[in-house]
Amino acid sequence: MALEIKESINIQDNKLTNGLIPVFHIMEKVESSNEEEVVFDCSSVKFSSPVFAISMLLYLRSCSKRYRITNLSAYLKTIMFDDVLTPDAMSKEDFESILGNYEKKTFIPIVSFPASEQLAKNKDAILSAVEEILCRQVNIPGNIVSGLKYILGEMVDNITEHSDSERGFIFAQAYPGKRFLDICIADEGITLRGSYLKAGIEIEDDLEAMKAANKCISSKNLPDAENRGYGIKTTKNMLSVGLGGQYMIMSGNAIGLKSQTVDGIIQLPRGIRWNGTVIALRIPYQEKNSFKVCDYLE
Repeated sequence: MALEIKESINIQDNKLTNGLIPVFHIMEKVESSNEEEVVFDCSSVKFSSPVFAISMLLYLRSCSKRYRITNLSAYLKTIMFDDVLTPDAMSKEDFESILGNYEKKTFIPIVSFPASEQLAKNKDAILSAVEEILCRQVNIPGNIVSGLKYILGEMVDNITEHSDSERGFIFAQAYPGKRFLDICIADEGITLRGSYLKAGIEIEDDLEAMKAANKCISSKNLPDAENRGYGIKTTKNMLSVGLGGQYMIMSGNAIGLKSQTVDGIIQLPRGIRWNGTVIALRIPYQEKNSFKVCDYLE
């Protein structure tokens, strides 16, 4: 016998974190089941969000049980949930051609990029192509483009420098009616706590690691490491204060949230954890002439 899971998924956009609730629900069902195999019936997945798609993808890839995905919805096929886009496994021309098919859409497919420092140039080229298509899709103003590129660069560089992950993932969805862009970036690495422990810094648990990262304590032995940390503080301020957006980070079983009204770190329910780090960004892109990246750099 196999555990069959069929969830009706139609993520609303009023909160960045809405995509987490159905993922938690699915994880609880799987982890509490005695069945060794799980069948995910995806016929009722009508609309996802970057948070749901990337969090669910990461969970499936680390799930201790055998699993099968059946009845993949047209939406999930379109975002390439079952077969993520892997640019470094194809020619540059083919990648740009596939990505170009999304120029008139409001989203990109899920893209997997190499995360090792040895392949940093490949990663940078892929990220640049993704940034360009996102900016063209919804005509983002130039000063906000600068903020978008800085924030994405910081978050993706963290994966390369800290995660020990072979691959990273990125998925984005724009909401033109409300003029904001949701982006989710993730890795399958050693988590924030694992990065500290690897550097010889004793951290009790994922919650303490999240607090340390938010205080700009770095796991890298660099001259400016104590000031720069993971770039989380600068990114959060630029996004929430400068752009009026929202920031979410999950690592292990801890989650950090930052917006204009929320700033907190909490521990996830027992049994809910990620083998890696998930970062979600909500970036408003309406005209904001007062915003300058340099105002938020330390």
